[in-house]
Amino acid sequence: MKKISLLIPILFIALFTNAQQKVDGPYISSQIDKGAQYTLVLLTASGGEPPKDSAMSWQAQHLQNLFQLHLEKKISVFGPVTGANPDNLSGIIIFNSTDQNEIKKWISHDPFVAKGIVLLKFYQWFSIPGQQLEVVGKPR
Repeated sequence: MKKISLLIPILFIALFTNAQQKVDGPYISSQIDKGAQYTLVLLTASGGEPPKDSAMSWQAQHLQNLFQLHLEKKISVFGPVTGANPDNLSGIIIFNSTDQNEIKKWISHDPFVAKGIVLLKFYQWFSIPGQQLEVVGKPR
């Protein structure tokens, strides 16, 4: 019981100190110094569609490839674009690499890419490692 009573104030101080981090010039500089280059890939619909008898298996292969690349730490974030979309943007992928030839090899197994159903647009992108998405609203 004595250990717990000593631990509670220490945890409170640690949480309070972290919550009071001042976002000033030195803090911003320290965060930017951690930054790295990535590749942002936008997937846009070409207008074509997979054959009806292949759509489900293509989707399964697509997801298997993306999740495998994520497990291998080659991708940080990926997901579909939902809602109204006049630009035919179908998804985004953030790769942990700046080598477009390497990325093209990694994604070449995706049936939507291989068959030209989605087109890839590559952008060099700078971000801070360790940032993460937070749950917003009700999880699906």
